[in-house]
Amino acid sequence: MAEIDRSLIGTWSEPFVVDVEKGAIRKFAEAIGDPNPLYFDERFARQHGYPGLLAPPTFPISFRPPFEPSWSIALDRRRILAGEFPSHILEQFRGMIDYFGESPYIVRSSSILEDARGNAFSGKYESVFVVNLGSREERMAALLDAVRSVYASVLDEQALLYRRRRGLLESEERMALLIMRVSTKG
Repeated sequence: MAEIDRSLIGTWSEPFVVDVEKGAIRKFAEAIGDPNPLYFDERFARQHGYPGLLAPPTFPISFRPPFEPSWSIALDRRRILAGEFPSHILEQFRGMIDYFGESPYIVRSSSILEDARGNAFSGKYESVFVVNLGSREERMAALLDAVRSVYASVLDEQALLYRRRRGLLESEERMALLIMRVSTKG
């Protein structure tokens, strides 16, 4: 579980209004694994005295203020690095660990912006070489740390500065990962 950053207590930003689409509420509730029908079923919500769907109490963390506070990006990066994975993804990662055995591998990014013609993101997002030795639990922990690190690198200062220079800072960045086993001769 992520630790609370107490240095943020007392910080604030100007209020702002966000228009929320019903599908976004449903997707968020699904992503956090909360099956409460108040988040999915409008008729159910109205029957219980609400004008429409309710959003989960943590839904506002997905909002972006028009002028981001300086601490916001560092907080987002820390959230990614402390993130947890759904059980079905963990199961797929376990299968990869078993398939790779103790062969080393590299976790690297592949994103729409970095792979678009005219953009040279080389070295902007992190790639992680994983030695992949130890117990199954240690190898699994190393894989999860590498995945989090690569995803979080989208918020690294150099990557953000590059995106700003290229006029891409406001563009949505969708990142996939490549996990490639390293062949060794021995």
